[in-house]
Amino acid sequence: LATFETAVSTAWADVERQREERAHAEERFERAQLEAESARRAKQEMESTLYDVAADLGRLALVYRGQGQPEDAVPLYMSALALYEQTLGADHPEVAKDLVNLGNALCDLRRHADAEPLYKRALQIDAVALGEDHPEVAMDLSNLGIVYRVQGRLADAADLFARAHQIMEAAAGPDDPKTQTIARNLAATQQLGDLPP
Repeated sequence: LATFETAVSTAWADVERQREERAHAEERFERAQLEAESARRAKQEMESTLYDVAADLGRLALVYRGQGQPEDAVPLYMSALALYEQTLGADHPEVAKDLVNLGNALCDLRRHADAEPLYKRALQIDAVALGEDHPEVAMDLSNLGIVYRVQGRLADAADLFARAHQIMEAAAGPDDPKTQTIARNLAATQQLGDLPP
């Protein structure tokens, strides 16, 4: 009987110890969950702040471009782009928008060769994120067409303008100002290169 009581007492002590260990483990788990949630909120707040800083940098860069100071806009666009990539990811349409803005500032500085890969990357991002027939894709094609025209690649530029015009006309109609601008760029490029309409 004493052996039985000892075994029961030992078993009961083991059960109590396991309950205590489980309670401690649950407490640690709850603390870890609270810490993880706190870290997630802090990360979201930091990303939101970085996003706001990137937007402010982009607006300031636009002001500099508008004042004819693209050399001052370029580093601001580069910083905004880095922040957007960090907070939104490298393939986000906002990143594409900033790639275009940076490319435009570089074109203002006659650095078309530097703008070309930016426009190509923006085109790739927008085509995947928004679809091949989205107006932003048309604008990306048009921007790249401008670079090609400046580089003397008139046939390539005309092809890009033709595709951009097709997309923009289908999306916004023939009377849309962007559609008309692309149509003028296409006609001017065809005329420069003595290309068929």
